[in-house]
Amino acid sequence: DAERGVEDTRKALATAQAGAAQTSTDTTRLAAPSTTHSALEQEYQQLQTQDDAAQAEVERWIRDNTAAKINGGGLSETVLQQKIRDRFATVDEAYKAFLGRHPDHAGAHLSYGCFLNERQDELGAQRQWEKALALDPKNPDVYNNLAGRYTESGPVDRAFEFYSKAIDLKPTAALY
Repeated sequence: DAERGVEDTRKALATAQAGAAQTSTDTTRLAAPSTTHSALEQEYQQLQTQDDAAQAEVERWIRDNTAAKINGGGLSETVLQQKIRDRFATVDEAYKAFLGRHPDHAGAHLSYGCFLNERQDELGAQRQWEKALALDPKNPDVYNNLAGRYTESGPVDRAFEFYSKAIDLKPTAALY
């Protein structure tokens, strides 16, 4: 019974986290700089714009390819997946270059973690979020994303701890 309870809790946390992480990370990643429009923040905004454009383009390719397949055409899954990998590779390199120049930019680590997580690189995402946490320990979105990761990979008690911290830091958030 105890194992079943833990599993049910993990499933409930995973469900809650999935919605929260999407809402939370999108909001954080897309937020405009609060008071500064420095060259650094402008460069960071351009990186986010590049990330968003790549995601939108890939989503369009998938929709278009699905429609083309219905009509007997379209790319094979192998060709489409390679095209997608190539497109996201440019964004990955842009994140790496930016963080190479600005290793203390917590927002970029958070965003890069989200990018990696969307590519199913959960361990890479976790590493980036942990760097973001070290740089900005008052960011509730970092705690939320790490809580979601711990929900999936354990330890579950750490997930509860991090969700609780996210709520403490931003109790008005829609979903944590």
